Amino acid sequence: MTDIDAKLNRVLKNKTILITGGAGSLGSHMVKKLLQYPVRSIRVLDINEHALFLLNRSMNDKRLRLLLGNILDSDRLKMALSDVDFVFHTAAIKNIEISEFNPIETIDTNINGTVNLIKSVVQSDVKKFLNISTDKAVEPSTLYGTTKQLGEKITSWAGTHTHPTKFSTVRMGNV
Repeated sequence: MTDIDAKLNRVLKNKTILITGGAGSLGSHMVKKLLQYPVRSIRVLDINEHALFLLNRSMNDKRLRLLLGNILDSDRLKMALSDVDFVFHTAAIKNIEISEFNPIETIDTNINGTVNLIKSVVQSDVKKFLNISTDKAVEPSTLYGTTKQLGEKITSWAGTHTHPTKFSTVRMGNV
């Protein structure tokens, strides 16, 4: 076992994790990796019923909790965040073409959904919140990149102005 794995074992032991957009490409890989550690449970909140079904079939792990819902729904978030320790926020409208042709929905999900999630996290006393962003947020030339950049700024603001939750963002390249 590596030093990193040992540390993750300690940090994640008996923790409950919520992954928004967890049935998507990046989120589902995070679920698979996190299930290798001694977590209490992983809750996956996603709007894609079929992707949740496929994730459940591929995992077959009793610690996995599949939640059909939207990050714009405050009541659903309140239920999903009950007794959660960590949140990994991967939910977003990510496809460049789809986002450009659906700007209202993209702004609603990627910005308003992130704000809604942050508000809900603060109310739920979550310990840590990790926003997953993209290299497209650097000098954005697309609506997607712009919304992700704003999501980063909102997350950073929350980290400075709210306590005790620790807020952070990680930028990913194309995965």
